[in-house]
Amino acid sequence: RSNLMKTNNLTANLDLTMRNTRAFVCASLFLSLHAPTWGAKLHGSSRSAQERGKIDLGNLPQTPKAFQATSGNGFCVGSNGTEGQARSFARLGCFGAQNLCDNDDMCVGFACGSQSGMSVIYTATDCQSDCHELDWVRDPSLIASASRVAVLLRHEYADWGTGVCYRQTAFTTLAAQASAGSTSLSVSNSTIFAVGDSVRISLTEVKTITQVSSGTLVVSTPLKGSYRAGLRAMKVASSRHVQIALKGLAAGCPANALGANVEAGCSCAAGYSGTITATQVHPYYTGSCSAILCPANSNGLHVPAGCSCNAGYSGSVQATTVGPFYTSSCSAVVCPSNSHGRSSQGVGQGGRRGGGSYGA
Repeated sequence: RSNLMKTNNLTANLDLTMRNTRAFVCASLFLSLHAPTWGAKLHGSSRSAQERGKIDLGNLPQTPKAFQATSGNGFCVGSNGTEGQARSFARLGCFGAQNLCDNDDMCVGFACGSQSGMSVIYTATDCQSDCHELDWVRDPSLIASASRVAVLLRHEYADWGTGVCYRQTAFTTLAAQASAGSTSLSVSNSTIFAVGDSVRISLTEVKTITQVSSGTLVVSTPLKGSYRAGLRAMKVASSRHVQIALKGLAAGCPANALGANVEAGCSCAAGYSGTITATQVHPYYTGSCSAILCPANSNGLHVPAGCSCNAGYSGSVQATTVGPFYTSSCSAVVCPSNSHGRSSQGVGQGGRRGGGSYGA
């Protein structure tokens, strides 16, 4: 009996050890599978607000999808406190994330403002994590709030303490069944749509709107499938509409450049050389402004920081905004009375620099 009890205890301990080992292996496997997303993708090195493109999170422009911030801080989560929905990742500021999401038919929200400078885009397009979980893509109202805690991992991501979750609010529901072959949709709220917009009513079907009337949308081509009443119908806007909405919030001029913003035009500051050209992708410009080195017969870090004429030279160096981006009057001082040589920087016939007695 004593041997049997020892055997049972040994078996129980072995079983507990195996269970713990299995749990550790599963947790390790889960972490390893998610490391590319929650590790490298969401937690980059700390960078300045300017480098991250961070903005006033409460004042995003109103673009066609009408994003609104949820309560809390962090990445987006559902009512159960978990994320776990189709998403991709991009090192973008909030404007960039919003622009990316607005131009993606399948995107229904985004989270931005993390200390690492990483944003999360909730979409089925180019998905990188939980790509089979598409509940939010079908119904953005399921995005409930923001949190920096990954419930399943039991881990808090401190760098998301400043993050904000934005969800699309420009959507409605089908007021009646829509049959395959039809070009008309009955919707609960047609006021959010305009001619030229598109409406998405499934994961694959996006239709351009040609007519809007009270409670009805007419689309350009017949529906391929049939859709039940109550299904979400999401607004999708053309890139042109998105760019118009963002036009008044153009990216500011980069370091060492002057101007109101990139769209209005930026020019390099005095003493800097280069060009800044506006683009439509983050960070919305290309080019840079580089400091000009101190010219001949002067010394210093570079022209913008200030240059001084070398010893034996008289004059000054001034930064300008036209090539060569400086003016210099540094010139050699001639040898003074009772001395001889090419200049005060030269070497006299006696082989000595500078002063001394004369008797010749």
